[in-house]
Amino acid sequence: MQESVKVVFDKGDYILGSAVTKLERAISEKLDVRHAISVNSGLDALIFALKASDIKAGDEVITVSNSFIATVSAIVHAGAIPVLVDVGDDRNIDPKLIEAAITPKTKAIIAVHLAGRPCHMKEINEIAKDNGLIVIEDAAQAIGAKIGEKLVGSFGDIGCFSMHPLKNLGACGDAGIIVTNNDRVAETIRLIRNHGLKTRDECVAWGWNSRLDSVQAAILNVKMKYLDIWNERRRQVALYYNEVFSELGFTKPIDHPNCQSVYHAYVIETDNRNELIDFMNKAEIECKIHYPIQIHQQKAFIDSFGPVILPKTEWQGERILSLPVHQELSDAEVETIAGSIKSFFK
Repeated sequence: MQESVKVVFDKGDYILGSAVTKLERAISEKLDVRHAISVNSGLDALIFALKASDIKAGDEVITVSNSFIATVSAIVHAGAIPVLVDVGDDRNIDPKLIEAAITPKTKAIIAVHLAGRPCHMKEINEIAKDNGLIVIEDAAQAIGAKIGEKLVGSFGDIGCFSMHPLKNLGACGDAGIIVTNNDRVAETIRLIRNHGLKTRDECVAWGWNSRLDSVQAAILNVKMKYLDIWNERRRQVALYYNEVFSELGFTKPIDHPNCQSVYHAYVIETDNRNELIDFMNKAEIECKIHYPIQIHQQKAFIDSFGPVILPKTEWQGERILSLPVHQELSDAEVETIAGSIKSFFK
């Protein structure tokens, strides 16, 4: 990895250079899509996806509340109105609730593949087609996840990924990727990520400075070689947990039929969450809550859009806990974590 960074410095190839082109081509080929456009964060990926889809002030975009704040802040920054619906047992958007939330102002659905678990894309796409809506996949936590043999991010009109350092494919700083098969959308995003410049001197649209750093692209090019291996290791850890926890009375993340999660997080649900956190802290095993304050409960949302009630989202939010699932965990560490969980519940 250090050698790949050195090449960038030796070339002085810092902005939209060969490392960026190589990464975009690799992502495009992996997802089997026409275009992959790099930007400087997952948030910008979502904003530009909305902008390139002609989402304007007053338009409504349907999504969920239990995602990272960026999912909804992108809608706000695009000038649109977030319409939040509740989730299913898998904690992803419940397709059965989407149709009732559609109004004449609805223009798009953002489907979040939370924690690396694929959404019900077939049902979501059918609803979108019937109602003339755009589908944007927030696959920030799900690079490499599959439905059948097809990778998430390639089901909707546009897919958005984050390469934050904590993601399954993480840079050494912020980074994002947008994928699409729509030539017009791709052209628009390439313009607005680079100040709206058609040439060095000619500006044809008001844009942003959101070019992926070539150093980060070089790092990601190296890591791309290991993505499938790392994802498989996360799956092995998750499947081991599921086996060990099979007789314990809490909810475990199980793949839908024909789906393959990449377990960005291994999230359980239990009524004893707070006691479990204290127990694990004493065992010096760190667990996290993703996310302890749902988006509709955040001050920024309430001040802007008022109160929203999402019963299932809120109920799950009081019970969720993420256990360590990183690919760097050794077998011994995984066994220790699982053993601690078992001893707590037994």
